[in-house]
Amino acid sequence: KIKSSSGTDLLVRCEARHRWVEYSGVISPGTKANLPAGELVTCPGDVTGVYVADGSIGDADGTLAGLLTRSPLRLEFSGGILRKIEGRDLATIKRIETMVRRVPQLERVGLVSFGTNVGMSDVVGDIFTDQKLPSFHLSLGITFPEKTGARWTAPSWIAFTQVGSEIDLDGVPAMRGGRYLFS
Repeated sequence: KIKSSSGTDLLVRCEARHRWVEYSGVISPGTKANLPAGELVTCPGDVTGVYVADGSIGDADGTLAGLLTRSPLRLEFSGGILRKIEGRDLATIKRIETMVRRVPQLERVGLVSFGTNVGMSDVVGDIFTDQKLPSFHLSLGITFPEKTGARWTAPSWIAFTQVGSEIDLDGVPAMRGGRYLFS
């Protein structure tokens, strides 16, 4: 269960057969990674409710990069599918809606993640960095099936971040105000 003071009220059901992937900054020979590191990612089984993206947004082409702190987006999901998007930035909403209509599977939540870089205190406007901020983040589209074990994927993605998540794992408080309650 994820909540936030900005209005997030989301229920995420994990899929037992999907693996969690950790990006801790340890880079193996022959691989690449985004730095700074710090996130735990999987493809969810189901996502239902409201997610308010008040951190940043970005996509595979870098065309949606930017901060949402002054103009958050409210996304409604049922059955893991984006059903509605609202906010003050109508141009960004229209671009997202057009992308979702044109790209197969882009309306589906492909990834959910926990930012784990406790050295970060706020978003900076770069999606690759902001996904590491301790909070709950989600992406539409791509699932990285070779890593997560998901049985579907999309050819592209749109990622959303938020600040100050309140996370309960099976009813146990795990995060309050974007701060982990355990170490």
